[in-house]
Amino acid sequence: MSNTLVRVVATADNHLNRFYDRMSPQKLNQRRKYLRDGFKAAVDHALSWQAHFFLIAGDLFDQPDPRNIDRNFVATQLGRLKEADVRVYAVGGNHDTPRQSTDQGGAAPQEVYHRLQALTFFDSSDEITDEVVEVNGLRVAVGGLSPHPNWPGGSDPLANLSWQPEADLGIFLLHGQVEGYSLLDNVAPVFRLHSLEALSRADLIVVGDIHRPAMRRLGERLLVIPGATERMTFGEDPEVPGFVSVELGQEGIISYNRIQLLGQPRAELHLRAAELDQTNLFADLVEQITSVSTLETMVKVYLEGLIDRDRYHNLQLRQLHEVINTKAFHFTLDTSGLMLEDERHESAQRGVRLSQQEELRRLAAELSSQDQADAEEQRLIKQALQAILSNY
Repeated sequence: MSNTLVRVVATADNHLNRFYDRMSPQKLNQRRKYLRDGFKAAVDHALSWQAHFFLIAGDLFDQPDPRNIDRNFVATQLGRLKEADVRVYAVGGNHDTPRQSTDQGGAAPQEVYHRLQALTFFDSSDEITDEVVEVNGLRVAVGGLSPHPNWPGGSDPLANLSWQPEADLGIFLLHGQVEGYSLLDNVAPVFRLHSLEALSRADLIVVGDIHRPAMRRLGERLLVIPGATERMTFGEDPEVPGFVSVELGQEGIISYNRIQLLGQPRAELHLRAAELDQTNLFADLVEQITSVSTLETMVKVYLEGLIDRDRYHNLQLRQLHEVINTKAFHFTLDTSGLMLEDERHESAQRGVRLSQQEELRRLAAELSSQDQADAEEQRLIKQALQAILSNY
């Protein structure tokens, strides 16, 4: 490798310690290991590639108070990087930055590693902070700005800021939405492209928060959105898991590459009630779902269409959960697309959306109204209903 190069590995949105509803403690621990493996893959690459810089563009953790197992894991990975003389720089994210001073004393979990000199943490959200170091005879400035929970929605946090370090190369870290890449329903602050391009001393701009990766030139600068190191939710593209490597030289960006990771397997199915085998709805559901399931696969099924009450009960959804959960890592069923056909079998436009909660309430009411149900049985039925609904 030429000693005139500066090698950088950039990651973001690792979301370590993320919580998932309706996942058993054992499965949750296994799921969280996938998240740790994504971050570790970026560290492994930095070490094998002999990187000079390792950048974390926010949301290293999913909360400002991660569990000790994840804190310890990060400490181990940062120790590996420090031992190899890889400099680590980080900004906070909207998930792991405390929203108020009473939350964790206002301190982000990254500050512990900063105090121990395992990384440099740019925690300010009011002004740009930076550090200038020398690598292979080049003065490299690394700066950053962490997000603030009180930044107004739609505002550009860079609008009134400038960065003019005295250095040969500039690397800048941010966390937030970017104009042209933000979510359609975004109400958060947005970094405008002209503000990013105005960072004239930055050769490389790395922005976390957006899970789908992207890279583009802004004049002489390279904008890198590394993407998440694991798919966090269903609906995210298979290309999401990964991180980015960049080579810089005296004249700026030389090359860049996105290293894609496999992540935990996922499968999504959209099944219409009318297209299922009407002679055995349950068996058909099981067959179709198990065809895409493995013990490591997270599976989500969307049931859609018009259905009458009898056929709905023949779906045996509770038993379906029990069966599929033995065939898949985790099973999620979305019935919000099912429409209950009324008793006159009117058109789908006159159907009513089916809710498992409403079905439970209806069944409880039927049981309570039966002649043989005494006061004690009615009390137990009500208590059972409340316990079940508390899990929705």
